[in-house]
Amino acid sequence: MGGGWMSRRETTPSSRDERAQTTQDFAIGVSVFLLTVVFVLAYVPGTLAPLTASVDDGVNEQAERTATYLVSDLSRDGYALRLNESEREAFFEANAGSGVLVENVSLQSTVEANVSIEQLDGSPVSSAATTSTGDEYRNQSGALATRLVELRLPEHDDEWRLYRLTVRVW
Repeated sequence: MGGGWMSRRETTPSSRDERAQTTQDFAIGVSVFLLTVVFVLAYVPGTLAPLTASVDDGVNEQAERTATYLVSDLSRDGYALRLNESEREAFFEANAGSGVLVENVSLQSTVEANVSIEQLDGSPVSSAATTSTGDEYRNQSGALATRLVELRLPEHDDEWRLYRLTVRVW
């Protein structure tokens, strides 16, 4: 009498096959996952970052000190932000050339510096007046300090306008 529905043996899982995930399995899995995520987050940004030299804190301090000195030294009496035209012209003419600015502003001899007066959007001032001095800046890695100043230039009918005094030290 073979082959009937009663002759087939049903397979029931044994108690050994019903084992579910234990707490220890879960803890190990989550730990491995978290360690992998932390490793990726710590390692990958460093490998994708561009290779640039970091700027020394001393260079940052020199740029800030120079910007503060220039604004206070070139300002008109009674006006904190307005630059005295004759003193500004004398400063930019006296510091023309490579290395002269570093010496005249008492910066370390191992750095290069550039001082420029720019529009607020960073574009150069289109004026016959000298508005840049020091070493030529070619996008080197360095420190940047800016101050807002008021200046009268001929192209604006000698009207006082805001500009940005930028000191770069590298």
